[in-house]
Amino acid sequence: MDFGSGIRGWLRAGTSFLAVLTLVMIGIQFIFSMYKPDMNDPDIWWHMRNAHYLFQHHQFPRFDMFSFTVAGHPWINHEWLSEVPFYLAYRVFGLVGLKSLSFFVLGAIFVLLLYLSYQESRNFKASFVACCYATFLATVSFGPRTILFGYVYLVVLLIILQRFRQRGKAPLWVIPLLFCLWANTHGSWSLGLILFFLIAASGLIGGSWGRVDSVRRAAPSHAGIRFRRRRRDGGQQGHSVGASGEAGTGRGGEQDRPGARSVQVAPGNSDSAPAVIREG
Repeated sequence: MDFGSGIRGWLRAGTSFLAVLTLVMIGIQFIFSMYKPDMNDPDIWWHMRNAHYLFQHHQFPRFDMFSFTVAGHPWINHEWLSEVPFYLAYRVFGLVGLKSLSFFVLGAIFVLLLYLSYQESRNFKASFVACCYATFLATVSFGPRTILFGYVYLVVLLIILQRFRQRGKAPLWVIPLLFCLWANTHGSWSLGLILFFLIAASGLIGGSWGRVDSVRRAAPSHAGIRFRRRRRDGGQQGHSVGASGEAGTGRGGEQDRPGARSVQVAPGNSDSAPAVIREG
């Protein structure tokens, strides 16, 4: 999408059909986050009490002070970084502040998700439909929940890894800082760590797991998944699903022998590094 440069470019982008779709998506977030009269999460009062203790005593609580069954048990508040914004919003604006902050965080999540979907599919309308459908699935988390900040970190992590997969370069130095903030915001940081290692094992680095080989290539445009199957005549028949944007046939490497052929089919967008699956 190229709207030009300067003020005219910004005006074209702000009045385009894509901007209208984005505003419609944000409007849907507003409707679903505001139509319920309650907070949709009673834990918010406990979280704000923890933040109140932090502001009052300038230190973190070292034991559980608000539970009946485990009162006095050693405890570390690992979600203080997400409790503080809700507490400040409530102190300044009351219940309206809680609702408004929840809406802004939800809007940020889905705008980032829309960007992530478009970068992966290169189809803005399809990305818009996917995000609208995700809205209905995510309504259970609509409200002043600390996990909303965890979702922001999660989408940012996916955007960084996606850029590294597609372009071969990305601000990877942000990831350690991201996890430092995430670990003090919500316990979902462990989910992000698992996801990070899964993506790394699936193609960001090279490795071999039985019949599956993951190869890191310098040019992301040639990444793909190659399947090799041994033929009856002793040769190897290979089928390669690549992300180069071209489809064709060729020979080379282990397949450069009599009776071997290679077929490459492009999925339409660049992807992560290839995985080689051998049979036989």
